[in-house]
Amino acid sequence: MSITLNWVGPYRFGRFGELRQYPYADQPHVYVRVQTFRSRKIAAVGKATSLSCRMNEHLRDFLSRQYSLSDENRTHHYKPVGGAAGEGLGVFDFIDEWLDLAVAEVKRFSFFAAPCDEDKLGYVEAELIDRLWNAAENSGGRIERDHWKRETKLPPGELTLKYQFANPEARGVVDFIPDTPVAASEKSVEIASATPSLEPGIYTYSAPGMPMCPDCGERPAIFYCSIHQSAVCLECVAKHDKRGECVYLPAYRAPKPTTGQIAPSEPATPTTGGRPRSILGIG
Repeated sequence: MSITLNWVGPYRFGRFGELRQYPYADQPHVYVRVQTFRSRKIAAVGKATSLSCRMNEHLRDFLSRQYSLSDENRTHHYKPVGGAAGEGLGVFDFIDEWLDLAVAEVKRFSFFAAPCDEDKLGYVEAELIDRLWNAAENSGGRIERDHWKRETKLPPGELTLKYQFANPEARGVVDFIPDTPVAASEKSVEIASATPSLEPGIYTYSAPGMPMCPDCGERPAIFYCSIHQSAVCLECVAKHDKRGECVYLPAYRAPKPTTGQIAPSEPATPTTGGRPRSILGIG
């Protein structure tokens, strides 16, 4: 099973109201809830049949003392209230002591979310929790796990998650949910296509009007070495490059062709020195 998660967010203090403009706010989502302190982050994965309702519950429960509160340095810590009816109401006798702390906690919140079919919420949440657990273990204390139970990891290959992001800020979710390398069989990309692949982990590009790279003949040439007067693609530039010698220009700034030079539509034929010269016919 393969699922693409289209992450949106972050929704945070000063931007919570933007959720009204999100057309899927009342639909099922998986999400990452992050609290950001100066020196650490506390992150948790969750699932919700309605994203807007679940976000409201989180924020409300901090202000109503259902969650623990702590300051940046953990010098003040308030445990959540609960228990039988009426028990714990005494906390509101000291509201002036903790309300500012609760407001500060709310301001630390950021929510990242991705729509998910309701019948798959449990599978996706379990996989994301497992990834976050491992990321926290390797973060040197920068990321702390919230009070959620680690799920059993699904058998390898049972669920493949791919990520897309609605905006550059939403890409920050990968700090907590590391991406999964795409299998080699999934990397076949039609470079000539004008539509770039949306699969993360696969970088491709198109360069209309540009000739194909003379070295590999597979990708458009986008760099031009003014020293060797040779054009190369993104993949071949590393093989071409000679430290302290090569100087590159964007391909569109390459010299215009003169009589006898190769036009973009013609196959690149190496000349003296084994490298083509002035192959970019940029008008």
